[in-house]
Parts: sequence; C-alpha cells; structure tokens
Amino acid sequence: MAEDSGPKDSAMVKAQNVSKIYSSGAIKVEALRGINLEVRTSEMIAIMGPSGCGKTTLLNCLSGLDDLTGGKVIIDGVDVHKMSDNRKSEFRAKKMGFIFQSYNLLPVLSALENVELPLIISHVDEKLARRKAIEALSLVGLEEWKDHRPSELSGGQQQRVAIARSLANSPSIIWADEPTGNLDSENSLEIISLLRKLNREVGLTLIVVTHDQAVASQTDRIVVMRNGQIVRTKDTSSPPSLSSSTELDEDNSNE
Repeated sequence: MAEDSGPKDSAMVKAQNVSKIYSSGAIKVEALRGINLEVRTSEMIAIMGPSGCGKTTLLNCLSGLDDLTGGKVIIDGVDVHKMSDNRKSEFRAKKMGFIFQSYNLLPVLSALENVELPLIISHVDEKLARRKAIEALSLVGLEEWKDHRPSELSGGQQQRVAIARSLANSPSIIWADEPTGNLDSENSLEIISLLRKLNREVGLTLIVVTHDQAVASQTDRIVVMRNGQIVRTKDTSSPPSLSSSTELDEDNSNE
C-alpha cells in the first residue's frame, strides 16, 4: 500500500492542531480544540480528565474511527485522514488493536473463536488465524481457557480475552478506552499490569483512556484534558508532588 511508505521517526502518533466539532442544527459543540500531541514508539500513555472533556473523542479521532473537523493525525508515518474509509479500515485492521470497557465478546463463541474471528473476517488463512489466536491467548495467560465461553469466565478473564483479540493481528499500537472500567480494583491492577508487561516486552505503543489514577500511574506519561484541550502532561518517572497529585484527583472528580 502506498500509504505505508511514509517517512518513519520515533513518534508513533502525531496529532497537529486537531479539532472536532459536533453540529446539530444551530448547536455546535467543540469536542476537541487545537490538540497537539506526540506519542513515541513503544511509549505507554494515559489520557485523563473529567467526564465530557473529550478523552474518548480524542482516542476515536487519533485512531481514525471518527473524522476530524480540522488538523492532522499521523500514525506510524501515515496521514490517516487522507485515506478513504476502506483504506482506513484496512490500515486499522493491520496496524491497530482496540480494547474497550465492555468486552464485546460473542457469547456463543469460545475464547479462541472470539480472538480469531476478526482475523478470519480480515481474510487471514484459517490455520494461521487459529495459530495467532492461540499465541495471543498464551500471551495473556489464558491458553488453557481457550475452549471456554465468556459466561464461563470471570470479568478479568473476559477482559484478557479482549486484550488477546487486540493482539492477534500483531498491531503496532493499541487504543484502550477505560479497559478496567468494569473491573474491581484487584482485577484492574492485574489488567493494567498485563498491558504494561506487553508494552515493555513486546514493544507495543499503548494509549489508555482512564479515570483511575492507579491505572494511569503505571504508564510512562499522563496527559490531562479539560474542555477539549490538553491542559497538562506529567512524566510518571518523576517523583509526584502533593500539588500535582491533588490536581490530577480534581481533574477526574467529575467522572
């Protein structure tokens, strides 16, 4: 594909002056206002902020799930929003994985079948799809549970299946929208620890939308949003100050 031949550098994601306006008749809502953001290859970042600040909208616009009103998004050297819808879908299927708050598993399929289904839909050979699905389940520690249906799995296990599904196509980047939102604190810690392990060992780039400070603290960098804008970034390798910790809590107090 011609789109894949763009120049490569250390940034997996580049957002330049990104804006998104939703219109309904005479009413216009500025969901994103002049977003500039770079995410390095193999970096794991968290996007935080109060409800309605634009976190999920930003994730959808960066990944190409939603169109931009203005600006530019470069993913792995490719200007995503210059592609046709079909090309964007193909690019996402090859380069990206998605994890959501709801597990979105088909109840009549086993864990293995849920993981391999997107590959088969993308016309991957069935034997190769099966092998990739088993490898992905192994990465998340669920190979022995591959024949179980979602109803036979705990919430944490179901989210692991969803993570395996996002890994099956060997993506360069994973987008996670509140991946621990439906889990208790113990399972939340297990899931974010798993994502961190995959980030470090496999080199995945991860962008995680979360309201949970404990989840965000496991990433390399926290990006704080308010009213459709990035108001602050914090490198988690730096010792947290009392004021910055309080500010982050306040930023998420409306979640």
